[in-house]
This record gives sequence, C-alpha cells and structure tokens, in this order.
Amino acid sequence: VKSRAAMNMPIACPDHMGDCRQNFQNFANNPAVEAYVDELQVPCWTLEGLVHEAGARVRDLAMVVVDAEGLDPRILLPLAAQEEFKPGFIMWEEGGEAVEQSAELMRLLRRRGYEVGVKTGPMDNATSAQKLNTDCNNYIAVLKQPRWGSAMPWPWQARS
Repeated sequence: VKSRAAMNMPIACPDHMGDCRQNFQNFANNPAVEAYVDELQVPCWTLEGLVHEAGARVRDLAMVVVDAEGLDPRILLPLAAQEEFKPGFIMWEEGGEAVEQSAELMRLLRRRGYEVGVKTGPMDNATSAQKLNTDCNNYIAVLKQPRWGSAMPWPWQARS
C-alpha cells in the first residue's frame, strides 16, 4: 500500500468525479493500515500456462481480452508468435511503458492476417476523472480470414 501511494499515480474516486490520490495517501499513511491489509498467495501464470491449467488449448481460443495495466503486450507477445494462436478477436490496453511492445505486437498480428485498430470512446467533453475511469483506447485485432477457410464467409458478408 505504501509503495503504491509513493507512486502518486491518479486514482479514481468511486463516484468518478475526481482524483482521490489524497484519500489514498491518507489511508496509506494511517498507522493502522496493516489492520486493513491481508497477505494472499496468488499463483502467477503465463497466458499459455493459464489456458493449459483450464484444460484448454491455445488453438481453441476464440477471443482474448487482456487488461493488465500496461503489461498486456508482454502477456500477448509470446503467444502471438505461435502458429496455433489464432483467436478471431484480440483486445489489449494501450498505455503504460509498453508502447514499443504494442507496436511490435501490432506488426506481428498484421503479418499473421489480422486487421488492427484502436477502440476509442466518446471523450470529447469528458472530465479528467471520467477519462481516468474509461476503457477507451484499447487496441483491437480481428482476424481477416476465419479459421474455417475461405469457403465460408464471415456472417456479415454477403454470400454469392
């Protein structure tokens, strides 16, 4: 808690109406803060390891959405290079220090047959607190050619 408070990063208030950085600082500096914190052992998996742990295979993934606070490309890159990894839809978060890795991931996915773009939200008149709480500016990759081959069109394509 104290190390997170020391980073002094913007923190959204529950009502989405402001930056609650000071509230978090006050909590972190409270002498009784340890009474509110439980230590938990949490397993750490790679995406591929998690898929296998769930009893599935990488090639069975139809959609992958990652929101790991800037670590998204680091999670996706090892799998994206594998031939068997071909979900129809992939979404990951923009930002953090992973800009170069996101660019690398986009190049790789484009080479593998994906259309890649950015999902944006209606942010023209948004307050800074609303921007802090939004899920816009995520990258989206959609596989151009479905796995079942060219004989069957995407559902929205006209059949000849």
